[in-house]
Order: sequence, then C-alpha cells, then structure tokens
Amino acid sequence: MSRLEQKKAEALLIEMAEAGEAEGVKAAPAAGARTEESDASGRTPLLLALLGGHVAVARALVGVGAGPGAQDDRDGSAWLVTGFTGVTGGVEMMRTVLPPEPDQTLRNRFGGTALIPAAERGHVPYVRGRVAGGVDGGGPRQRPRGGARSSRR
Repeated sequence: MSRLEQKKAEALLIEMAEAGEAEGVKAAPAAGARTEESDASGRTPLLLALLGGHVAVARALVGVGAGPGAQDDRDGSAWLVTGFTGVTGGVEMMRTVLPPEPDQTLRNRFGGTALIPAAERGHVPYVRGRVAGGVDGGGPRQRPRGGARSSRR
C-alpha cells in the first residue's frame, strides 16, 4: 500500500468517525487506516466519535485498538471528553472508553479531569461509576464560598 492510499484511508476514517458511520469505521483499518491518525486540529477518530456522541463508532474504534489518551491542540482527549461524559453524564460512552485503561490523571486546558464537569453538572450515575472504579476527583481543594474553612474533612 502506498502512503497516498494510506492517507486517503485515514482521511476517510476521520470523516466516518465524525459522521457516526460505524460500519465504515470497522472496515477502515483493513484499508490501511491507522486509528491514531488525527485531523488538522489533532483530533483522533475516537475523539471525533465521542464529540459526536457516536457510541457504536467509539465501540468499533476501541475494538480495533484506538486508545483514548491522545490529546488534541486544545488538550482534549477521548478520555477527557469521553463524548462529553463528564459534561453530559454519558455512562454508556464512559463504559465504552474505559476498557483501554485511559490515563485518568490527564487534565484539560482548564486543569480539570473528566470527573469534575460531571460532578458540577450533577451527573450522579457517572460520578458514582468513576468513584466506584477508584478514581480520585483530582481537582484542587477549594474553600467554600465566603472563604470559611469547612469543618468536614
């Protein structure tokens, strides 16, 4: 396979991941596409699938070895974004991405982990699922409003 054919296959994979085309994504590695290739903004097919909420595509990509740790030019990664599971509380997407054992200490451009936006938005099932899995929130310890120290520890 020529490098040009591989680049075409990878461009098609990126397109299909973003569009939510699971069957095309499954066939792309056989056509020579590498799952860790990224678009102009550094977003991998897995990150694009997650951003689009395409669980079937994410599952297909994880199934062919796509990893969730590659960060784009905004310091987002498939694990941090997890289809915005931290933002939307998408437990199914979280479970789809967890099998590859993502680096749960990765931080986004604001310094937060995937658990922080989930907790901020009240996505209790997501937070419980992550905490039960042994994840520490990883956020800075802050004083409650008004600057008073909490009596709870």
